[in-house]
Amino acid sequence: MYAVRDEKNEKEFCNFGFRRGSVPGGTEAGDWAGRKTILLADDEPIVLEVSSEILHVLGYNVLTAERGDDALSIYRSHNDMIDLVILDMVMPGMTTCEVVNAMQDIRPDVKILIVSGRKIDDSTRDMMKKGYDGFIQKPFSIPLLSSTVREVLNNA
Repeated sequence: MYAVRDEKNEKEFCNFGFRRGSVPGGTEAGDWAGRKTILLADDEPIVLEVSSEILHVLGYNVLTAERGDDALSIYRSHNDMIDLVILDMVMPGMTTCEVVNAMQDIRPDVKILIVSGRKIDDSTRDMMKKGYDGFIQKPFSIPLLSSTVREVLNNA
């Protein structure tokens, strides 16, 4: 593993040595992955960084935000090109419910995948009924992330 600097954004990210579109364990994105864009929002910088890199390696275009209000701002500007939004269940700036409601006001068919360290309980199930398309519990494996993203996108 080594650090690479992205000159455009001046951010460092980890390169796990995988070739684009394939990761260990045979998890591969479909040929269409490179044409799909994901907005990823998580307030934990390491989770955001690693998840973004994994999705990139799987072949997706990735936009990132560390706060709920930043995710909404990005979505407002780029909703026509965003195929999936992955949101942490608890973020600063705006609640996840507020972010999702605002995104659904902009585009009712937005695909939302919730990620959380919380276990699925009654409150999580209630949130899922509000228009979310999936849930992944942290920590998650690369194959689980890959298959869940594919499943949500295929149900478009």
